[in-house]
Amino acid sequence: MNGTWAHNEFKNLDLGDQRLNSRLLKLSEDFINSPESPINQSCENWAATKAAYRFFQNEAISYKDITKSHITATVERCIEYPEVLAIQDTTYFTYSHHKETIGLCALSKNRGKHKETIYTLGLIMHSTLAISLYGLPLGIIDQKIYSRPEESEERKEMKKRTHNITIPIEEKDSYRWLESLQQTHATFQDLSIKPITICDRESDIFDFFHVAKDLEMEVVVRANHN
Repeated sequence: MNGTWAHNEFKNLDLGDQRLNSRLLKLSEDFINSPESPINQSCENWAATKAAYRFFQNEAISYKDITKSHITATVERCIEYPEVLAIQDTTYFTYSHHKETIGLCALSKNRGKHKETIYTLGLIMHSTLAISLYGLPLGIIDQKIYSRPEESEERKEMKKRTHNITIPIEEKDSYRWLESLQQTHATFQDLSIKPITICDRESDIFDFFHVAKDLEMEVVVRANHN
């Protein structure tokens, strides 16, 4: 597999077991060759399919261990450019129909026809994608996948009563924008690369601009407030 995309992208991969490293390389190649297919169709046979599911069920493997090598490769590509755009955005994965899945959080709340409240359950992924000024994707430089902790009724009432201003920014879901900005700064601070962070209007908050000013980071934010 030398010379393939997966081998080059995960050359610094360390999952603690060479067999796991090799399995990830094989899975990556299978999925690349058949990106729109489910796992069982992407894999060569039933044995490979079972091996794929064993890999995903292995609790010793963290997504951070996988993205770490990719981020390193991304930074190596960024070195070719004096400026890069660091675009932050959030993706919501819905798993409401996976009744047995634990650890999910409420993504939204709706009123049902025969039920007062229906929660959409899933996971949140916040990513920062690096691209060149000409629009060439260079890769992910930061990514966080998490489940929003459930809040007590007392805390919900306090947030509603005080318009959420009494909650420290570190305890708010919007803190993810600041964290990714700080990580972008840490990634490039020792390199001759100027990152320009781009975010949508959810990041149009005082704390975000305060951190950007302290770090001397350039940002472009879609306006939400006057």
